[in-house]
Amino acid sequence: MNSEIIKKLQMNSDLLEISLKKMDDISNRLNVVTDFVEKQQQKESDLPVTSLKEKVEYKCCFESCEYEMKNPRTIFVKGFDCSLALDDIKNKLTQVFSSCGEVSEIYLPYHCKTGSSIGFAFINMRNDEKEALKLHGTPLGGMSLEVEMAYGRSEYSAYTNHRGCGHCRSHLMKRRRQLFNRTFKIKIGDGFSDLYSHLGPTTYTYTQR
Repeated sequence: MNSEIIKKLQMNSDLLEISLKKMDDISNRLNVVTDFVEKQQQKESDLPVTSLKEKVEYKCCFESCEYEMKNPRTIFVKGFDCSLALDDIKNKLTQVFSSCGEVSEIYLPYHCKTGSSIGFAFINMRNDEKEALKLHGTPLGGMSLEVEMAYGRSEYSAYTNHRGCGHCRSHLMKRRRQLFNRTFKIKIGDGFSDLYSHLGPTTYTYTQR
């Protein structure tokens, strides 16, 4: 009887020792993790403080109203130095295309977070878009311009190589809703004007829902 009790006590003692070793091992691992976290927190505290406003200070490509300037008479242009600032690219393109007439608008799609050009531009001429097509192959900054009508190209409706931001989708949806509302308003207005033209001038009210 006594021998059995002694055996049980010995087994319990062995189990207790094993458990204590496991607890020590877990404690040591926790200490390592804690030390790592504290060091990381210390490194972060040593970094200069950057405000949230500074971190997100960029303008979405589709936020600008220039996105809506494209039409069937718009010209597509590529083959210029994309490393230049957008304003510098616009100035150079304006100088080149002014030789064919008055440049009305230039739109340069850009990567949202960097502000750098995607690699192509859209140009509206006041009257001479056909004449501007003759500038295809014109040298500019060591490169050769590619000039053609924009309508029908994939870039006219989608920017496949565009590095966007978290706001692109919402701005695009907003632009499309605005375009739909304007188009719908014009069509409804014209329809009512034709329907009641025999009664005199027609006025109508449009309410967006």
